[in-house]
Amino acid sequence: PGYGEEEPPPPTHEEPPPPSGEEEPPPPSEEEHTPPAPQTEQPPALAETGSEGTLGAAAAGAVLIAGGAILYRRGRALTGR
Repeated sequence: PGYGEEEPPPPTHEEPPPPSGEEEPPPPSEEEHTPPAPQTEQPPALAETGSEGTLGAAAAGAVLIAGGAILYRRGRALTGR
């Protein structure tokens, strides 16, 4: 046989026989109907953008800048300039 014309290998496993003694349940004689869930009116809302941590990060940045300015001024005062 040429390329791609090989015979497929024989199956290596056997499918299990169907379970004996167990019968499938009969299909429902009446179609069950589930009523739709009640719709509640929700007011429009803005999208969640993940900006909750921005205020905290801005406050931490301001504290770090102020602390750096204080250390800078203290260092210049000690040098006598």
